[in-house]
Amino acid sequence: MQDLLNKQESLNNKQESLNNKQELNPTNVLPDFETMLDLILPNIENTIEKLIPVGGQPFYSVLVGTKLYVANTANSAVTVIDTNTDTIITTIPMNGNSINLLALNDKVYVANQSAGTISVIDTNTDTVSSTINVVGSPRHGINIGTKIYWTNLTSNIVTVIASNID
Repeated sequence: MQDLLNKQESLNNKQESLNNKQELNPTNVLPDFETMLDLILPNIENTIEKLIPVGGQPFYSVLVGTKLYVANTANSAVTVIDTNTDTIITTIPMNGNSINLLALNDKVYVANQSAGTISVIDTNTDTVSSTINVVGSPRHGINIGTKIYWTNLTSNIVTVIASNID
């Protein structure tokens, strides 16, 4: 609690300093970036704790156990993060704009939009166990029972995949 009070006092001092600067120089409206962050995001609940750099254009993520799988569209890869330590376990290469993910049982299905494929990741080994060719560009998926339904952006169809076969 004392730590939180000290941080609040520090923020109050920074705000007072900022107010003094603005009185001395009214044209200096914006504080520096770090001061702005301190004013906007004090170290209390619901603030940014850590930033984890992943691949290009992270688009979608799904949680399996304590592993977070992140689809990186720009570099066609899936980054696997250990949520206990907030560290990257591995990055799995894909084949064409990995845009969406769907988890079912011990597998993660990855829509590779520009390649027209669904990659299947075995979450026990974090490797691609198979690749399924589809018609069109797979975009969004949902599982119902043992089936996965993928919308296909360019072919105006929905692909149905039996999730117990891959």
